[in-house]
Amino acid sequence: MMKTPKQWMVRTVVLAIAAGTTSIAFAQQQTVTYNLENVMLLPDISDPGAPAQLMTGSFDWTYQLGDFENGTGQFTEMNMPWYGNDYNSLIINIDLTSIEFTLPGNFHDRGVDVTLFLLNPLSPNQPATIDTVNSIFEIQQGPTYQGHVISGAVVPVLEMQIGIIGTCPVSIQIDINNVTPNGTVALLYGFEQGSFVIPNGFPCAGVSLGLQNQVTLGATLQADANGDAMISTSVPASACGNIFLQALDLSNCGTSGVVLLK
Repeated sequence: MMKTPKQWMVRTVVLAIAAGTTSIAFAQQQTVTYNLENVMLLPDISDPGAPAQLMTGSFDWTYQLGDFENGTGQFTEMNMPWYGNDYNSLIINIDLTSIEFTLPGNFHDRGVDVTLFLLNPLSPNQPATIDTVNSIFEIQQGPTYQGHVISGAVVPVLEMQIGIIGTCPVSIQIDINNVTPNGTVALLYGFEQGSFVIPNGFPCAGVSLGLQNQVTLGATLQADANGDAMISTSVPASACGNIFLQALDLSNCGTSGVVLLK
């Protein structure tokens, strides 16, 4: 059952249900979405004096919590000047310091070779600026367009995320990222996923949660200046694989996705 507003703000409760026997070690998967922002392609080699054109796109970087560097990237949308938006026909290699687009196979009068080098590596919460000295392109769609990338950045979409590290039930760490800096976040739990609207009289009334009707406050946590909050605890074994967690930012009423404790 939902706690009173006063309890929401001041009470910290360790997650607990009846004891059991399961013990599972695991790492929690996380995904960060990035947008290409203000990426301008200038065909100054093939057509000096022609205007720069805007390249847009979004991709997901999926990784295990605590191992961001070894994640993998996948584009979900893209529009490239003089080429179009068919990113599925391209070979796209994404790593921490560059993004490369090439067109495979033998295509008559068609070719794509675009490399966006980054001045600073991809980060889950900071933009990566494009290196305008070394980032170049050559796009052949009948005519050839060749030149330099003159501006832009790869910018993370900062959605609040919740992740779990450790061995359930012995020792776990629950991390909540992208909270309002120095703000308060509520860690909620329930036994089923579903849809529950916070009623009047409670913080963030009207917000829809991804948990079923019986929603319980597990803890209220204080985020640091980077928007990160953390709690270390242990839980009964029967909690593992049986309860779902969701975070609620009490400053802006944003919610994280729902995560199964396992």
